[in-house]
Amino acid sequence: MNQKEFNRLRMLRTTAAQLDELKPVWTGNTMMHTEVAQLRRLIDDIEAAHAKTLSASGKEQREVARDKRDVAITAIMNLVNVTHTWAERMPEEKLLAQRLATRPYILQNLGEAKLLARLEELHNHCVAARPNITDSPLTDEDYRNAQACLNIYLSLQDVARKSDVERQGENVHLDKLFKQALPLLKRIDRLMENYKTAHPVAHAKYRAARSVYDYGTNKRGKNGAAKAKKDAKKEQEDAKPKEQSEAKPKEQPEAKPQPEASKPEEAKSESVATTKPESGKPAEKPQPELLAEASEETVAV
Repeated sequence: MNQKEFNRLRMLRTTAAQLDELKPVWTGNTMMHTEVAQLRRLIDDIEAAHAKTLSASGKEQREVARDKRDVAITAIMNLVNVTHTWAERMPEEKLLAQRLATRPYILQNLGEAKLLARLEELHNHCVAARPNITDSPLTDEDYRNAQACLNIYLSLQDVARKSDVERQGENVHLDKLFKQALPLLKRIDRLMENYKTAHPVAHAKYRAARSVYDYGTNKRGKNGAAKAKKDAKKEQEDAKPKEQSEAKPKEQPEAKPQPEASKPEEAKSESVATTKPESGKPAEKPQPELLAEASEETVAV
C-alpha cells in the first residue's frame, strides 16, 4: 500500500467513526444503515488485503537469501579454483578453463536470475571434471557442501518470488477495493445532504471527516483544509475595504548636462606666406616698408 492509498484508508476509517458518532441524526434513515454497513465491510476487506501484502512482502526472505548468496558463491568458487587450475594444465581442456574463468566480485555483481544460472553452470562443470582430477585437494564433503549451499539459495529465491507474486495480486485486489469506495462515499454524501439544513453542525463534521489528509507531507487534498483555508482567506480579503493608494509618479532623474562639443582649435598665427611665382612671371620682392615693420615687431616681442 502506497502513501496515497494509506491516506484514503485513514479517511475511510475517520468517516465511519464520524458516522457512528452522528448516528442519532440519521438513525431513522434505512438507506443510511445499509450504506454505512457496506462501508464498514469495505474497510475490513481493505485492512485484510493490506495485512496479506505485508505478510507476503518477501523482504525477510530476500534478506536471508542475500546472506546465503555469499555462502553459495564461496562454496562454488572453492570447486572452481581447483578445477580451473587443472584445466589450464591440460591442453585439451582449454575450453573448460575459459568457461570457468571468473571471480567472486564478478558473480556478486550479477542479477539474481543470472547469478543462479551461472552458479549452476559452474557447479555442473566442476562435478563433471572431478573424476579426471587425480591430485585434487577437494573431498566429498566439499562437493556436498557446495550442492547444499546452492540448493538453499535456490529455495530461498523461489520463496521470495512466490511472495512477490502474491503481493502483486493483493495490490491489484486493493486497487479494486478502493475503486469500490468512491461510489459508495458519493451515495452517502447525497444522503447526508438532506441533513445540511436541519443539522448543519453534523453535516460540517461529516464533510470534515471526508477530507483526505496527506500524512506524508502534512497537507490535505484539494477538497480538504488547504482549499477551505484558501477560500476563507479570500473571503476576508473581499470583506475588507480596498484602499486605493494613489500611485506616485516616479521621479525622473535630472538630465545630466551633455559635454559641449570640443571646439576646433584656433587657427595658429598666420605666417607670412610666400606665393609661388606663376609661370612666366618673376617673383615679387618684399617692399622695404613692410620689412621694417616686421623687424620692429620682432624686437618688441
